[in-house]
Amino acid sequence: MLKALLSQLSIEYKFTHDLNLLELQLKDAGETLPNALEDFSKIVTFAVTNRYDEIPEFHVLDRPAIETVRLIREHVVARIAALSATP
Repeated sequence: MLKALLSQLSIEYKFTHDLNLLELQLKDAGETLPNALEDFSKIVTFAVTNRYDEIPEFHVLDRPAIETVRLIREHVVARIAALSATP
């Protein structure tokens, strides 16, 4: 979702799942993410390790992490819609 917003802003980004780096790029572009977001460290495992490596054990996102993902999605969808409406 963060990369989608960076793309909408015509900002190049590295081939990475470093959410903190992507957030910094958005901040440098003047974008802000919702204040209620949990620390990205709670979802980094799902962004990187579980995506590419064998999952050593079953992991479940806890409630705050699920809420973080929901808030990011809602925010990014709204921002892309707003930016798309700009002439």
